Amino acid sequence: MPSSFAPGLLIAMPQLLDPNFYRSVVLVVEHGAEGSFGLVINQVSPLTMGEFTNAQSLAYHGDPARPVMIGGPVSREVGWILHSSKHEYGDTHHVVGGISMSRSMIALRDVCEKGDGDFRLFMGYAGWGPGQLEAEITQGAWVTSDVDPGLVFATDATAVWETSLRNMGINPLALVPGGSAIN
Repeated sequence: MPSSFAPGLLIAMPQLLDPNFYRSVVLVVEHGAEGSFGLVINQVSPLTMGEFTNAQSLAYHGDPARPVMIGGPVSREVGWILHSSKHEYGDTHHVVGGISMSRSMIALRDVCEKGDGDFRLFMGYAGWGPGQLEAEITQGAWVTSDVDPGLVFATDATAVWETSLRNMGINPLALVPGGSAIN
């Protein structure tokens, strides 16, 4: 098992029945002895960018129907911005080639004003305590993969799970739950 899963993708297997992660794909940003942090990149919230920016009194020059994403079950009142590496802010964390992460108001205002397609706003995050993620992978809840920036920015969120598996050469229709269900 690798010593670090970050940066990388976690792709939920069919036996992972937890509704927070069923058929989810998580971009793991940090992984170490203290635990893991990531953002679910394929869960769409009912909130749109138009609604969000109006409520926050922010100028937004993109598609108002663009969804705000659910980054995970932890702290859904906290926002995270995944954006292309061409944007740089004081709090920018470079995740992997082509993907950076910020959470400052300066970053949020800038990406909203630019309105280009290479960012996604996530509310909440996914987190695991020490050894928890390794145990879930050993139990067969997740498979790991390299990060494809196109999955984050260009792929329709509803197609990310299937696309990520197909990119690995796995036919999602051939997957069957194995062992016991993991909640």
